[in-house]
Amino acid sequence: LENKVVQFIGKISYSLYLWHHLVFCIFRLTYQPIITTPQYLLLTCFIICLATTSYYLIEQPFRNKQLVSTKLLLIITATLSIVLVSTAGYIYEQKGVVKNIPEMDIYLGKTTNTNSYITYNERVYKLDVPFTNTRKKKLLVVGNSYARDFVNMLVENNYTDSFEISFKAKFKTAETKQRITQAEFVIIGCPIDSVYLNKFCNANMLDKNKILIVGTKNFGSNISWLFNTTTPNTRCDARVAMEPNYIPANNWYKKQHSKRYVDVIGLLIDQNNQVPAFTPQCKLLSQDCKHLTKYGAQYLGSLLRKDSVFNHFITHLSQYNIHNK
Repeated sequence: LENKVVQFIGKISYSLYLWHHLVFCIFRLTYQPIITTPQYLLLTCFIICLATTSYYLIEQPFRNKQLVSTKLLLIITATLSIVLVSTAGYIYEQKGVVKNIPEMDIYLGKTTNTNSYITYNERVYKLDVPFTNTRKKKLLVVGNSYARDFVNMLVENNYTDSFEISFKAKFKTAETKQRITQAEFVIIGCPIDSVYLNKFCNANMLDKNKILIVGTKNFGSNISWLFNTTTPNTRCDARVAMEPNYIPANNWYKKQHSKRYVDVIGLLIDQNNQVPAFTPQCKLLSQDCKHLTKYGAQYLGSLLRKDSVFNHFITHLSQYNIHNK
């Protein structure tokens, strides 16, 4: 603790605390979403320089009452607070819209659609109802928010013309069990391992060969950097690298479930292990890099027929009853 370097770090530690998050965030938003180890080291050196500068030019002078009186300190902080709060209040009233973003259907002056993407994703809860007596094949989709995405993919591509779709978020409820007895086939709209699948099938007397499992998906770490590093003319063709754990996880699930696994990532990924960020019509696929916009559901749903597992399931398995005799 008597080491001069350690003592110096202690002196500037508050400035380090204030600067580090800001620098890392700005880097991710304006340069690239994932920071490499060499970049972390360079940014850390830069942050130390910033912290040292602010310590000597801001912290120390403002602690010295001979240089900055209490009255002057209050005037400065009050003025800055008013400016910051006023700016934040304006942005809040604008629902965060400060410029036109056609790729997300966001425009200045059109600020009424706050949380429109989550509203779209959660509209699936309207399908959380029992099956009716229609002649359509009865399809039950079970799972989390990825399952809601998959329902939207089906709805946006008119699969409801052939199937009556019911949705349940939870696997272990009396309502889920009841609908399974009514459904002619089931789609699990999120990746699960084979152990959980077997338990689910045994608990509901299901033939797991008549079940479809939907794979995971990802569209990078954040989308802000795309809008900060590309122009409208180049943005539409932008492709992004998925977060590192998604590809091995997807391959693991696919190996476990094989012919009953819909490889959603496989519909999008290229030879460089990158996926598109926008539809061919230049509309954003995902607002949070995980869940689909309406345009994303339309586009990705239109690709489902290219997946051999899904195509076989829809074409051939719908004629069978899912329940063990």
